[in-house]
Amino acid sequence: MNKNKVFTILEVVISILIVILIGVILINVIKIEKKEEDTTTSTKEMIVELNELLINGGTKEQIHELTGIDVKDIDSRSLLTGPDSYMAIHPDDKAIKENSLDNYLQAQEELVKNVEKAIKENFEYTIDSVQKEEDYKVYSISLKSYYQTAYQIDLMNIENYIDAKAPAQDEITRYKHKVAALKILNENLDEYVNKDEFCVAILYEYNNDLENTKKSITAYLNQVQGINYHNEKIFVDNQINSTTRIEALVNNALAKNLIDANYLLV
Repeated sequence: MNKNKVFTILEVVISILIVILIGVILINVIKIEKKEEDTTTSTKEMIVELNELLINGGTKEQIHELTGIDVKDIDSRSLLTGPDSYMAIHPDDKAIKENSLDNYLQAQEELVKNVEKAIKENFEYTIDSVQKEEDYKVYSISLKSYYQTAYQIDLMNIENYIDAKAPAQDEITRYKHKVAALKILNENLDEYVNKDEFCVAILYEYNNDLENTKKSITAYLNQVQGINYHNEKIFVDNQINSTTRIEALVNNALAKNLIDANYLLV
């Protein structure tokens, strides 16, 4: 075999090897890009599913199954709706029966439905962008939701006001005061409707750091509830005049016979 033929064969072999090498590289690049794309899509889907749970009565267990957050790390005060939200929590069935609380439980369920209806009707969001950094991705979500943080502050302040006027001796009385507070605020649900204020919620997805990702999702729960809003009337004026406002709300309820002189349901 002459030298020219040898060189020709070598050139062909080398060319084939180069083509194979390029093919392998391209296949790996495509796999990597597809993997990154799938991860992004999965997290976007999680955000969508989480928001659906938050406004449609999702439980702590359902949120845990979706996000991996431990149930104990989900604060009832950060849930918008559902049986595990602060406003919906009630004594167990045994306590309800032993203390004849059926009327309170029924009233609570109806009052909570009214709040949840307002929350659901006042909820809008879009996932605006996903920014990839070296060690994490940043999801920016534009939100317009019910001023539930402000509502919940007023709810708890009314409970505390009633407790001061008629000190609660046990958890059952405290529960009755919460239901009374729900009834008082039922007259003012429109006050917490967010007409046009948007805020940006941020969620971080860390590479190879599930715990910090879960912490970011936990923080997102609070952002959805409304801690990032800056409505001056709701979050400044109302809080400056909180004592006067709460007293006026309670006195109005007394005048309308929504609660009795002992600050309990009529």
